[in-house]
Amino acid sequence: MEKYQHINLSDYTYSGEGGQGVAYTHKSEKRLAKLFNPGFDATFAFKEFQAHNRRRTRRD
Repeated sequence: MEKYQHINLSDYTYSGEGGQGVAYTHKSEKRLAKLFNPGFDATFAFKEFQAHNRRRTRRD
């Protein structure tokens, strides 16, 4: 991944967890933070993010 952004988890609310990791939603903005489990392949996370952005772009 080329760019990382530091976040403050106190701005987020726990929203669930699964096999990949834990998810938090932002309290006031349309944002989702996913904290992937240790050892999870970071390239998969990046590909998931890219796929989400492509779907979002097609809807806009």
